[in-house]
Amino acid sequence: MKFVKVIAISLIGMASLLCAGAAADQPATRPADSSSFGNPQGRRMRTLAAKNNAFRPYTQQEWDEMMTFMLQYSPTREHLLEEMELPHDSPIRLDAIRKWRNYNFTKEHFPAIADDLIQRFRLEDDLLYLSLKTSTAEGSDRLELRDKIHDKVAQLVNLELTERQARIDKLQKMLEEEKTTLVQDKSSEQERIDRRTSMIMMRIDRRNPEFSPPPSTRPDRANSADNIAPDAAPASPDPVMNGQ
Repeated sequence: MKFVKVIAISLIGMASLLCAGAAADQPATRPADSSSFGNPQGRRMRTLAAKNNAFRPYTQQEWDEMMTFMLQYSPTREHLLEEMELPHDSPIRLDAIRKWRNYNFTKEHFPAIADDLIQRFRLEDDLLYLSLKTSTAEGSDRLELRDKIHDKVAQLVNLELTERQARIDKLQKMLEEEKTTLVQDKSSEQERIDRRTSMIMMRIDRRNPEFSPPPSTRPDRANSADNIAPDAAPASPDPVMNGQ
C-alpha cells in the first residue's frame, strides 16, 4: 500500500501539469498552457508553481469547491488528493489550486471554451487512472495499457492543437479589427489633431488668473536673467516672487 501511495504521489505530481484548467486563454496575450507535452512554456509554468512565496493563500472553502468539481470531472485525482493527506502548503496542492483558479478565470472571461476545458479534465483524469494501473501491470496487460495511454495522449494533443487554432483565429480577428480601426483613425487624422489642440487651448484658458502670462517670446539665453547681477535684476511681475 505504501508503494502504491509513493507511485500515486509521483504520478499526481506529473498529472498536476495536465489538470484543472490548464489551457486558459488570456486576452491579447499568449495563453498559459501548462499541459502541453514537451512545451517550454509548460516547463516555465511548472517552475513558477514551485515558487510558493508569492502565492495567495487558499481557504478551506476554496479547496472544498475544487474537490467537489474534481469529484465530478476528475474523480481519480480527487481520490488521490483526498487519500494522500498532503500538507496544506504541498506543491501538489498549490499547483492544483493555481490551476483551479485559472479555470475559474477562463470560465468567467472566456465561457465559449469552457466545454473544451471540461473535456481536458476528463481526458487527463483518464490518463492519470491508466498511468496508475500501468505502474503495477506486467506483460501483455502493460502493453495493452500503453496502447490506451497512447490513445489518450493523442486525444489530448489533438485538443491542444484545436485550442491553439482557436486562439490563432481569435488573434487574427483582433488584428483585423485593429487594422480597421487604424484606417478609420487615419481618415479622421486632421479632426483628431484639431480636437486635441482645442483641448490644450481650453486648459490654457482655465489657468489660474492670479499669475501673469509668460513672455510672448523666449529671452535670448546670453541676455537672460541668469547673466544679470543680482542688484541689477528687474523686479519680477509675479506677486509670489515679490513676496506679496
